[in-house]
Amino acid sequence: MTQTTKSKRVAQQIINAILHGAHTTQMIIKNQGLELESATVEGQLASLECQGIIEYHNRNMAKEFGWFLTDEGQSRI
Repeated sequence: MTQTTKSKRVAQQIINAILHGAHTTQMIIKNQGLELESATVEGQLASLECQGIIEYHNRNMAKEFGWFLTDEGQSRI
């Protein structure tokens, strides 16, 4: 299944938001102005997780759950 241009753009925006410190889904949406594309965001979060680029966990200093780049994701950007 090929990704559409819109899906690729949203996936890149998700990565950008995570790099800028937005780790919850709502923060990612707000950070990148994706309020009208929340369904695409949800789909791309799942896709990026399946690809091993991001993961949802609380292994951070604040122990708060959120989306973070994996080691694989770090090496691919």
